[in-house]
Amino acid sequence: MPDDEKGYDLDLFCIPKHYENDLERVFIPHGLIMDRTERLARDIMRDLGEHHIVALCVLKGGYKFFADLLDYIKVLNQNNDKSVPLTVDFIRLKSYSNDGCTNSVKIIGGDELSALSGKVCMNIETDIVETGKTMQTLLSVLNGYNPKMVKVVSLLVKRTPRSSGYRPDYTGFEIPDKFVVGYALDYNEYFRDLSVSAYKMMDMKEKTNTILKRYDIGRKFSHLSSLPKASVLIPLFVRNGELHVLMTVRSVELKNGGGEVCFPGGKCEPKDHDEIDTALREAREEIGLPPDKVEVIGRLVPVISKAGILVTPVMAFIEETFQAQPSPDEVSDVFTVPLHYFINPAHHTAQDFPGLPGRLHFFTYGEPKTGKSYLIWGLTALLALLVAVLALGKKPSFDVVFDVEDPLPFFERSLTKTYLRGKL
Repeated sequence: MPDDEKGYDLDLFCIPKHYENDLERVFIPHGLIMDRTERLARDIMRDLGEHHIVALCVLKGGYKFFADLLDYIKVLNQNNDKSVPLTVDFIRLKSYSNDGCTNSVKIIGGDELSALSGKVCMNIETDIVETGKTMQTLLSVLNGYNPKMVKVVSLLVKRTPRSSGYRPDYTGFEIPDKFVVGYALDYNEYFRDLSVSAYKMMDMKEKTNTILKRYDIGRKFSHLSSLPKASVLIPLFVRNGELHVLMTVRSVELKNGGGEVCFPGGKCEPKDHDEIDTALREAREEIGLPPDKVEVIGRLVPVISKAGILVTPVMAFIEETFQAQPSPDEVSDVFTVPLHYFINPAHHTAQDFPGLPGRLHFFTYGEPKTGKSYLIWGLTALLALLVAVLALGKKPSFDVVFDVEDPLPFFERSLTKTYLRGKL
């Protein structure tokens, strides 16, 4: 389907009342989904019709497509001269990260998967294939059970710059990089009961939240304990339809980094439950931000500061109306910057610095209301740049050390290398 596909007016379909204000347009009508599913069933029977097929459904998003596809295959089994033995099984996938830098998946459910040995495994996945990385990892797990072959069937494949290049063996529709729900695809468990595929109406905050949650590393690096730990809060908010970020200026009375621009944050204390607790506590102490007014998105890969501290960035949304109450002992000023500022080359300079894997970034921001000028550089500038690239999905015209389409592997490799070197 082309990028400019507009879909269909909601008025043409029977949409449940409780969803009418949440949907923009119908993208793929139910009849078109069923026709395409029937054709996929014919293609599968043509290619695999001489093998015992184990149909493996990936829940939850796969259940509707799985049931309809198998219904068409059963009809072909009943009405063709040849038929195939067909058994079914169900699994769920839990993505997680191990102690290294390799993503992995845990298979939940399913009968004894060793039964796949020597058989054709038809892996049916209807949660949209985006990057393809989870599916590639799953395939490596399934191949460990020595099936005769594994074929992947997906109703939807999304065209996105985040793609690893993976393509399923059978695809229903290739769609633009838009957020779709319905036909068992959900948003926070809602919309699975829609019989059509539809565009979900999303405001800037909701869209950004959805995007940034993809990069949440959770507790992957929480086990690292040989370095002192700290957290910073990256407080985002929406103003006039644009993303902004809040920053502070450290008090000149502080021994370390006095007068420098930074995010709210500080060192971990024994009473902190985790990195998020540290970021929220420090933000409350420094600028009077109540933790219950913060909507945490997730954690990015930690970075090791020039002082040898393991710093975890915590992304979050705050209310636009928040009025900072800076603690004068720690913070001398608070200001906000439009996030797109950090991908504009007109405001950017960089220079090489010994010991760094890339160049040191500098941004000079002039606050239009007060006329004040702020120099944003170092780790703070790098984190602001990273979040801007992730949230806005735009590539800056100036050089950055990380891959803008998939930046986290660089930060994981850099962390692992620096951390291991520090332990030697």
